[in-house]
Amino acid sequence: MPLRSNVCKKGIILNPSCPLCYCDAESSSHLFLHCDFIKRMFFSPPLGVRISDVEEVMDWLLPIFRSKEVKLCQVVCMGLWKVWKARNSVVFDKGAPCPMLVAKDVWLSSIELDSNLLVSTDRVMPSKVEATCGNSWIIQTDAGCFDGGIVSLGCVIRAANSEVLLAATQRITSFVAPGTAEALGIRWDLQLAKEPELDKVVLQSDALAVVDCINGVSLVLDLDPIVMDCRSFRSSLFSSTVMFIGRDADTDALSLVGIGKLVDSRTWLGVIPRNEEFPVVLTNLTFF
Repeated sequence: MPLRSNVCKKGIILNPSCPLCYCDAESSSHLFLHCDFIKRMFFSPPLGVRISDVEEVMDWLLPIFRSKEVKLCQVVCMGLWKVWKARNSVVFDKGAPCPMLVAKDVWLSSIELDSNLLVSTDRVMPSKVEATCGNSWIIQTDAGCFDGGIVSLGCVIRAANSEVLLAATQRITSFVAPGTAEALGIRWDLQLAKEPELDKVVLQSDALAVVDCINGVSLVLDLDPIVMDCRSFRSSLFSSTVMFIGRDADTDALSLVGIGKLVDSRTWLGVIPRNEEFPVVLTNLTFF
């Protein structure tokens, strides 16, 4: 890797100090084990990972890989990659990364890896769906947080004439705030809109604070990585709008949130499932 200590060994003259802390020469063991930045990043919530007191990176990593703790392996590998990106942002873009924000980015990225889009469907969506008579497709979204760190997302996509294209649920495990769950839901819905290449999209959510962040009206630092993803997905669509609607206008997506808690991640084409099909009592929902 082009770490400063390695570059100096090749005869190139530059300051060998670590660009994240300037406390020691930048080597692999320093950057990925001993630097205050990576220690603070891994120990910050929601990660809470302590780096072992060893000298070499592989002496720390190998026991983790051999433990077969999938989530820990995933978080550690993602953390190393994000620290390398943070380091490069300082070196090349004069960035000023925050360890706590990087930790949250690591956690959200690991959640995304756990997610499965369109897990269960009997039919394949068409590769491109154009809105009838130039009208927009309506996407309604909602999210809920349950006990045990369960987050359920619900999505309904309709044509302008109210005909249902698909209904979908997604269930993930993460101890996140309700606002973050809503933002994850909007990002997921925009991903769904890309699959059949919907040409004009109006996404409706009852999470006003999240909608304002995506539209640039306000800023919530905790949501910023997800908001940036949402804006990227929006830019890839021909036309898209994200707007706020009241809770009483979002009942189908709300119902899917409850169903998603029971059935995991599923997709229904052309129909919205009803709660009566899943007669388990739902408790302890927390909505944003």
